[in-house]
Amino acid sequence: MIEEAHGDELVALLVPADVFKLRDKMGEMPGKANNWLNVLRLMLDFACERGWIHENAAARVPPLPIGEHEPWPRHVREDALENASPMLRLAIVSGLCSGQRVSDVIRIQHGWLKSGIIELSQVKTSVDVAVPVHPWWKEEIARVERCAVTLLYDRFGKPFASEDRIQERIRRLMHDLGYVDDAGQLLYTFHGLRKNAACYMKELGLEDSQIGAVCGMTPDTVRHYTKRARALVVAKSVAERLASGNIVEMGR
Repeated sequence: MIEEAHGDELVALLVPADVFKLRDKMGEMPGKANNWLNVLRLMLDFACERGWIHENAAARVPPLPIGEHEPWPRHVREDALENASPMLRLAIVSGLCSGQRVSDVIRIQHGWLKSGIIELSQVKTSVDVAVPVHPWWKEEIARVERCAVTLLYDRFGKPFASEDRIQERIRRLMHDLGYVDDAGQLLYTFHGLRKNAACYMKELGLEDSQIGAVCGMTPDTVRHYTKRARALVVAKSVAERLASGNIVEMGR
């Protein structure tokens, strides 16, 4: 990415202000911006060690803040599914039903669905997961013309080479629907669908280990992602007992 965008520019002329400007251009993708910044910083460190430049222009440029990836509330899911293109709608449904990152969702192939269980090794962590194919997901897959070996494909009928196209479509959709903050940052991201999937499973009563096996999450991540759903499950389980008591007479 750095070579494609800046390969013909002189590194010796790079100053911190340039790095800030380039980082901020990716402000809507803080995770990607921070990865870019880390790689640039390492490259410039290497150049300094070799004596090619005298100062690392990225050394004191801080990463962008990354907030929580919030699960999509029901009204957001409904708005998004209603207004998304057929391909983006299928991407959203696939994220909801699989609990996988977008980098794995774009890899899912039709042939993987035959047994009703999708098995894959996650790109980011190399964790092996097995994902049951929900009936609603099957229905949504059947609605989209099959033009590639993968469920999702670009306008040329080819599998997506990277997650960027899907992420860009999500950003555009959220901006169109008004789900952004005062600074224009997205309130909901594709990764939030991963939380939705984990919370759905928790509300169904699945154990943390089961959720982790499907989504490819550590126990700590499962507990963090499902803390609200966990509280809801507890509240529902004690609601009848609480309602049967007399609050006025409680205590001594």
